[in-house]
Amino acid sequence: MTNYPLAFVRIIFLMILMFFVHSANSAIAQKTPKKKKPCEAPKEARILTNSYQCYWKMSEITDTIIAEIVQHEPSYTPCAFKPSASVTIVKVGKKLIRVLDFCNLRDFKVGEKVKIAPIEPPYSKVYIPTFFEKDPATGQYIYHCNDYDAVVKKTIWAQIITGDESPIENLGKIKTLKGE
Repeated sequence: MTNYPLAFVRIIFLMILMFFVHSANSAIAQKTPKKKKPCEAPKEARILTNSYQCYWKMSEITDTIIAEIVQHEPSYTPCAFKPSASVTIVKVGKKLIRVLDFCNLRDFKVGEKVKIAPIEPPYSKVYIPTFFEKDPATGQYIYHCNDYDAVVKKTIWAQIITGDESPIENLGKIKTLKGE
């Protein structure tokens, strides 16, 4: 039998504990979106864990834009274990946009001003922060991320940059926000 170093075991235990605490807190604090039905069949997108993604309109940005954080759901799973992305709702002008930031483990505060830089969508399917609940009317499980799941439609893959950080090189082309 292999003996793992105590520090390694503690790190794994803390990661598992953080996942369960976040899932429990999300389930308690979140509400079901306003009377929108979950998707009949998941959209052919790269997101594996959301029942409302059929409402999402995948768009792209091709230039770095300035935005304000409205809500942020960090990914607690490093991409070394499974491909994951944080989900952040940002305000650009008067529009709300969902930003999927691949392999982002950082946390952001509501109201924080950030830059949103374009990236290429990941090649593989991706997990996002999720909690689930059973729909009493249908008996099926509904997977949520936040209260904006069925409300915010415009969704982009992008990197969130704070302060004087620079975007990761060679991840996207520079254009303007498009798609509606």
